Amino acid sequence: MPGPRPCHRSIATSLLVLHMASCHSWRSEALAPAQLVPAEHPEVVRVTRSDGSILILRHPTVRNDSMFGIGPDSAEARLALQDVREVEVRRFSAGKTAGLVLGVAGGAALAVGAAFLIWLSSCDGPCFD
Repeated sequence: MPGPRPCHRSIATSLLVLHMASCHSWRSEALAPAQLVPAEHPEVVRVTRSDGSILILRHPTVRNDSMFGIGPDSAEARLALQDVREVEVRRFSAGKTAGLVLGVAGGAALAVGAAFLIWLSSCDGPCFD
């Protein structure tokens, strides 16, 4: 059986990216990394360093005076806790999710309305018998 056509794959990927971006937001945490990571065990954190650069770490851990995790290049990254200015964790966003649902529903309603108007304009006589 053939796999999904490239067009279907692109649409599915786009919807997945839209869903992931819409339902979650980065939220700054009040706790210091040394308390946050062991208490909440976040899957992913976004770390802002003292120099303003940002690093996303997967599977973060804290040992002694350092934060470890898997960096964007899939290699282990290590940061000194004193170099961490802010830690953010992805959290569910009800507002963004509602906006996504309403936007998709509105887009579908517009598409159905446009299709109906096109169908009506193609009628040569009475369309409803």
